[in-house]
Amino acid sequence: MCNGSCSFRGGCVHGLGWALIALGLVGAAVAIAMDVLYASYGLAPAVMLNAPIWGGVFVIITGGLAVCSGKNPEGKGKMIAVLVMSIFAIMAAMCIWIIAVIGLTVDGPQCEYYRWGPGRWFSEYIYYGVARDTWENLDCSPAYGLHAFQLVIGLLEVAFALAVSIMSCCGTCCAPSPELPMAVYKPEGQQVIIMQGGAGPVQP
Repeated sequence: MCNGSCSFRGGCVHGLGWALIALGLVGAAVAIAMDVLYASYGLAPAVMLNAPIWGGVFVIITGGLAVCSGKNPEGKGKMIAVLVMSIFAIMAAMCIWIIAVIGLTVDGPQCEYYRWGPGRWFSEYIYYGVARDTWENLDCSPAYGLHAFQLVIGLLEVAFALAVSIMSCCGTCCAPSPELPMAVYKPEGQQVIIMQGGAGPVQP
């Protein structure tokens, strides 16, 4: 495992960190756009969960730690922090991915259902406080397109966070131990004793 196939690559972790930050910010922006478009209609449960916003927090924090750790590949403490946070980021990104799938299969069809339903049922129709003509003018294509985009973002976040987690694990477990200082003692009339770590002389 530690023979070179598993190692901490600071430059790679640094780049993946910036990628995670960018993905987290883009995902949050998409979620806000979907809130503006559909939250007032009450028909999109996946939109109202806002997974890319709260999930993106874990992804962005992990990315920031990865950037710092990549700059300082000697610091084991930062590697451990990245390792822990990347696990949470993977779980959050999987939630984003799952909720995006729910959005494609629920929010989009729900939008189409309520868009065409009022015109068939009643001449005057108010649902969730929204009048009939507003429902009929509702554009449902973003409900599909933005959820599909979030699906791609969630998959990329899982892949990048997993890569950061693996390299941080390798760096934590397989980093070479620092050499301990050597002390040589030559007691008068005794043999030479060599101790590590600055320990005192030992009588033979």
